[in-house]
Amino acid sequence: ELPDMNRVKNPMGVELPDMNFLNPDELVHGHIILNDSKAASRDVALKKGCVRGNACRDIYWEPSEVRAAIVTCGGLCPGLNSIIREVTNCLW
Repeated sequence: ELPDMNRVKNPMGVELPDMNFLNPDELVHGHIILNDSKAASRDVALKKGCVRGNACRDIYWEPSEVRAAIVTCGGLCPGLNSIIREVTNCLW
């Protein structure tokens, strides 16, 4: 269970009341690749699971006080510029 300190209601919950928010303790459980050819080289710390990425109903910062940066090296993957543009438009 995450502490209650600094919890703020996510403003997306107001604008998108039917949005499916994640529970803050949701995990992608363990290694999910069957017959994994690289199992021996995977980090054992990930075996218990990874935090699932998506929006939660409660957040831990005041959105009006947050600044975000996206840093890339260029040439990483096709379509990355489109994603950065949409994230920027969404956050702006």
